[in-house]
Amino acid sequence: MPQGVNERRAYHRTNMILPALANFNQASIPGSIQDISIGGLMMEIDGHSVIVAEAEHLIADRAPVVVDVPRLALHGIPATVVRAEQNTRGFNVALHFDQPRVDIAQKIIKRFA
Repeated sequence: MPQGVNERRAYHRTNMILPALANFNQASIPGSIQDISIGGLMMEIDGHSVIVAEAEHLIADRAPVVVDVPRLALHGIPATVVRAEQNTRGFNVALHFDQPRVDIAQKIIKRFA
């Protein structure tokens, strides 16, 4: 981490690429997890999955979302969007779980052991 930069994360994040599904209101949008912790995750959503004009409405700051990560056997996790940024392929969406998921570390080990 660069000198003078404060780390705001409460939990260590694990980098991984896994398919996931984000359910915003009535829209289910596929994407891939970039990193995950017991407190949240960073997800990349393909730009073809959502029209840019709709993205601002669906992926608004502090919007509620329900996340599924089938390969980690995580389903129906309530979360909140804390940041959404457009990139060259779509959107990076930072999600904060409504409750810490202490089972995530065990599920990662089980999946990749």
